[in-house]
Amino acid sequence: MITIYLQKNWVLGRDSGLKQWLIGWRICFVSIVLLFFTVSGLCTAQDQEPPYGYDKGVWVLIEKKPDVEAETDWDSGLYYNQHVSLSGSTVRGGYSWKDGDDPEDCKGEVWGTITWDELPGILQPGAKQHTTITAEAGGSQSCSARHPGACSHLELNEESLEPHPCIYYSSGEPKPDPETVTVSWEAPWGKIGDTLTVTVWNRVSGSIRAHVYYIYSYQANAPAVLPYSFEEEKPQRWGNEKTPSLEPTTKPVSCEMEYFGADSGVRVSGVTGQVDIRPCNDEDAWRGVGLKSVIYVGDIIRTGEGSSVILSFPNMCTFVMKPESEISIDNPPKDSKMCLINGKILVNIKKMFQDGSMQVQMSQAVAGIKGTIIVCEETGTSSTLKVLEGSAYFRSMATGEERLAKTGEMMIATIDGLSQPQPFDIESEEASWEDYLPETRATVGSDMGTNDNIPLVSLGVNYSGEAISEPKNGKTWPFKLTLIGPDTDGSISGQIEWTSLNSIHQIEGFKTATGITFTETAYIKKGGAVLNCRYNLNYDGDSFTGTYGDEDSCDDRDYGTISMNPE
Repeated sequence: MITIYLQKNWVLGRDSGLKQWLIGWRICFVSIVLLFFTVSGLCTAQDQEPPYGYDKGVWVLIEKKPDVEAETDWDSGLYYNQHVSLSGSTVRGGYSWKDGDDPEDCKGEVWGTITWDELPGILQPGAKQHTTITAEAGGSQSCSARHPGACSHLELNEESLEPHPCIYYSSGEPKPDPETVTVSWEAPWGKIGDTLTVTVWNRVSGSIRAHVYYIYSYQANAPAVLPYSFEEEKPQRWGNEKTPSLEPTTKPVSCEMEYFGADSGVRVSGVTGQVDIRPCNDEDAWRGVGLKSVIYVGDIIRTGEGSSVILSFPNMCTFVMKPESEISIDNPPKDSKMCLINGKILVNIKKMFQDGSMQVQMSQAVAGIKGTIIVCEETGTSSTLKVLEGSAYFRSMATGEERLAKTGEMMIATIDGLSQPQPFDIESEEASWEDYLPETRATVGSDMGTNDNIPLVSLGVNYSGEAISEPKNGKTWPFKLTLIGPDTDGSISGQIEWTSLNSIHQIEGFKTATGITFTETAYIKKGGAVLNCRYNLNYDGDSFTGTYGDEDSCDDRDYGTISMNPE
């Protein structure tokens, strides 16, 4: 019984195993079939045989062609400063507007921005492509409203593809969030020598258009080196030359800078009326400034109607901004750089450090200056340089040509290049600035920032020296220090550069009865040095000696002696 029972179960088990084997084989077969079709589906179009009448090949990008245009017949009394810029895969454009010539009339601006994924250099016919496009629009107004907008779509050989982002709203309403879409498409099959045009169609702020044509050639094989390189691209700009403007043809403002967000060392030395500031990466973060306000790298400063501001740079440059002007700070000292976005500024750098330099970038030219006093004016379509004292170089953005202007000479830059130096009335120009300068200054040409009676205008001095560590067996670290001040309240500021540690730190402190004391408060360039070291220095002639650090100071608790001398 037992034997029969076991045999029966063996037979049953054998039958059951056979059934399971058959089921497993069927599953395996189906899986193989599915895998075959899946792999076949994953094969590139290049490995597939083309449809009848077409050649086997790939689309190769041979040209990226911009098409930037805008209407020019606008009423210049109402709409002006129409501008658009195309850089890489980003389009930005807008215009300014007003309801009349009365200062009390409504006015404002509108703008739109479109960004998209850069198209690939090689397109496989029949392969899926996914292109993401983002549209954003904004504007401002004092009373009435206009209609900012931004719309974009892809065209494949003039055939429009869906979906496409589009924003259009009244500037009197809350600003809408950016709209982002992803367009799925595929390149067709072709014949060797055929061309394919993929167009990124863009329209911003009404009638401003900035299309981009990606032109492909159908070739048998992908070349080792692509005929077109995105690295060769140059920004395309357009501006309305017939009308005055309050903004350049392209924003000379970029947040892509080495020290973005660091303390630039620039301080507000005088302010009248409404003066606002914001970081370049946040257009809605405008806030008011006051005396001693810290200016960070990438900040944008603007003055309102009847307002002005005086800015003091660590290298002893002093800027005076007239009403309705706008600048951005691009780089920390020593080699200072700022952008005049619109309006008019007076620059005094008579007391600049011997090894320093200053650049003022405008829409049409760059002014390179040292030890002089100049006036810069920006309209958006023209950039003007006037030299009140000394000399300055002016370099055209359009042609690269550079010319020297001397005392009493001016030059104008447009998209056509530079004008020849020509005389202007210095006395008349100086008189136009009297209402925006401290009353203690007799003339524009006097040393701005060196009069002790002018509150909060900083003095600058360069030092070099070394710090010697006691707990680290006399380890020595060389440094360079830019000292600003003291201001009328005794405060000082500046920066210290640890040359062997690749570090630059912001310093803050004050004048003492025998010298100065200061602390490293923030990174300008983070390297091997630490923060929060406190320095106590005694003044000896034109040199300083003293100590640094203790248990409650430096982050690494280092301490020792320090000495420095003026450069």
